[in-house]
Amino acid sequence: MRDPDHLALQAQAGDEEAYRELFDRFRPAVEGTAHKVAERWRRRDLEADLCQEGFCGLLHAVRNYDPVKGSFQTWAFRHIRWAVKSGLYRFLGLEPREARAVLKAVGILGHTIDDTRPEEIARITGLDVEKVQAILATLRTEPADEAVELVDLKDPGAGDPGLLVLLRVCHGLGADGFKFAVLLVLRDMEYGWDEVAGLLAASSPGAWTRALKAQYPSVLAVFPEAGDWPAVRNTFRTPPPALTPEALRQFFCRLRQRILRAYGASA
Repeated sequence: MRDPDHLALQAQAGDEEAYRELFDRFRPAVEGTAHKVAERWRRRDLEADLCQEGFCGLLHAVRNYDPVKGSFQTWAFRHIRWAVKSGLYRFLGLEPREARAVLKAVGILGHTIDDTRPEEIARITGLDVEKVQAILATLRTEPADEAVELVDLKDPGAGDPGLLVLLRVCHGLGADGFKFAVLLVLRDMEYGWDEVAGLLAASSPGAWTRALKAQYPSVLAVFPEAGDWPAVRNTFRTPPPALTPEALRQFFCRLRQRILRAYGASA
């Protein structure tokens, strides 16, 4: 099996067979991301459309790949996720850049979608208040309470400074910060809370370690122990939180506000 980095460079040079091999190899990632995003946002009717968005993201990744940016696999996963979420925002009638700006501002303020004042968001984003109100009104109809996009967790090889700041804030909180970082990654992987509870109770990590190495290198850089699934499970054996979907969700939201306030002060 040829190396994805080499295949991407061959595809850039016009090798159609390399293109086909890359698209076949990353098809499960595209389809899986589209399925999880559609399911999490309760828009299964958009799954096929989101798949097409994901393939467009993969094409963009191939065309813009540079080996100095890290492995193509990490680069491709980032573009697939970004394209799928951008497609979702467009299908919801939002401009992706504006939606992300609003969600980021919500997180910096340490608020939830429901208790955010449009005037505060407008001040941070530079958008007019009416535009912010329209975006918040749309997001309030969707399960976006944990979807704050402060940083892209699937960072390129060089790392995202914002992500490193966020992770270091987590690291300073000890075991709770470690648990939050693990939950943050699982949620970024589009697992629902029922699935998260099941994974944390399972002895087999599934694709966890492989996904961390390929898609979340900065998480491993700050939390090397995250790559050891028994260590992850052992940490979660000591509450809080209890390993139930609702307890995990409440713990995540509670820590999220605390961490995002510290992040906003540090970023």
